Amino acid sequence: MVVVVLDATRWTEHAPAIMAIEVESYEATRRDSFAYFDTIVQMSRSASLLAIADRSVAGFCFGGPLEEFAQTGGVRSDPRWGRNDALYAADLTVAAPYRGLGVAQALKHAQIERAATLGYRIYAGRNRVGLADAMWHINCAAGAREIRRITDAYADDLGPRSAIYYHIDLADRQCPP
Repeated sequence: MVVVVLDATRWTEHAPAIMAIEVESYEATRRDSFAYFDTIVQMSRSASLLAIADRSVAGFCFGGPLEEFAQTGGVRSDPRWGRNDALYAADLTVAAPYRGLGVAQALKHAQIERAATLGYRIYAGRNRVGLADAMWHINCAAGAREIRRITDAYADDLGPRSAIYYHIDLADRQCPP
């Protein structure tokens, strides 16, 4: 498996596979749209990545400047809001045949390193309580600490509707300019 930067060219090439994985992985109310992902890829400090295995998309992750995610619950109250030094990890998804094989960990590690290279000092995100416990464990292994719990973070009826909002400190991973 190889993890590569998901730039505009790769996005155009792999968008159909990425969107198919998004559809197979999430209920309709929890899916991110093509337009949402496209916007993230186009951000100047995007940290979006693609995992390729066996010539197939094994997984992906999208992230960018925290301030670009104002519509996401909990983001505006992040203590780093307005400092332009935090990445918001918007989505990390692994295709069903590749789950349990370390793809999520590889993507998380690569996105953290990419964020540090881009000059971010904080890696922020949220995990839905109960439905994203496996991702919370991956984030904890990467150094995440809970900042707060967000109640009613999701508008669907899946329950629970709360999320853990977290930070990973990137200060010790900073690369020289």
